[in-house]
Amino acid sequence: MMSLERIFLIISGALNVLLIILSIALWPDRLLPKVGLFYNMPKSSKNGTSNLSNSNNFAGVNRSVFLGDNQLESFRPIRDWSQPLPDIGAQAAGVYLLDSKKMLFSQNLDLALPIASLTKIMTATIALEQLPKEQIITVDQSMLTIVKQSKFVVGESMTIESLIYIMLITSNNDAANILAQTVDNQHAPGYFVALMNEKAQSLGLKNTMFIDVSGLNPGNVATIRDLIGLTEGTIKEQPLIWQIMGLTIADVWSADKKISYHLENTNQLLGVLPQVVSGKTGYTEEAQGCLLTVSQTLNKNFKMINIVLGSQDRFEAMRQLINNVEKAYLW
Repeated sequence: MMSLERIFLIISGALNVLLIILSIALWPDRLLPKVGLFYNMPKSSKNGTSNLSNSNNFAGVNRSVFLGDNQLESFRPIRDWSQPLPDIGAQAAGVYLLDSKKMLFSQNLDLALPIASLTKIMTATIALEQLPKEQIITVDQSMLTIVKQSKFVVGESMTIESLIYIMLITSNNDAANILAQTVDNQHAPGYFVALMNEKAQSLGLKNTMFIDVSGLNPGNVATIRDLIGLTEGTIKEQPLIWQIMGLTIADVWSADKKISYHLENTNQLLGVLPQVVSGKTGYTEEAQGCLLTVSQTLNKNFKMINIVLGSQDRFEAMRQLINNVEKAYLW
């Protein structure tokens, strides 16, 4: 026969189970995790690629995910599958979350394409590594592509920093050539471009090649993945570049203060699309429209790198890319 103590323990345990069941029935919102997400997993796109490159999702499978509020915070941003993420009107595109280092959207992530004046991000990087910002350069005729069409005056003197401002904000090709020739004159012809390619290798940019310093040569190519690596590296090593490219307007002077330059940024989304805080434009007939931006979500909690290459309308493509991604995630 069972002892009275054993019988008491059995009855006590049963009562505890009954109390738990009744409590859940009466107060479910207090005792159970709140529903964080309920979604249908996405189907593959027509080209066989998924819009969420870092997911392990299977096409056509329905799943329910239940997360509490505290758990949700650690997973943000969370994909909201009720919001589509269609391909962008560009040959390649990508959105990369700087905070957690993951892709939020990718389209032809590893396709090497001409990058036009996005090249100048690397040009500025090498110039800042090789030349003191305060160094003064006298403009020589050989430094200018077409003297009569140049913004610069032969014989005028400019600081390295002013040349970098002009190159990045207005995408000026002569400024890029002046910077490169200044370094080449101290070493050998082609030395500057060689440094650009060495820097690409050191940053782990496996499918990037530079032929010139301005981006006019269609042989200047990179992938979305590599441009993300370039952006991450230069944000860390040369933040001045991104500060300059975040200016909508600026004014610089020649070293003797006799010649002034009023600069207006070629990035039409600065000051218009509130998420965009910096970036670089590019265009040639071969490359078509290229645009790289650094943006932050409207709540300013997350920063992203956004890129479009080979677009007929780079600004509209970028606008759609940023807005679509922001809608497609819970921040």
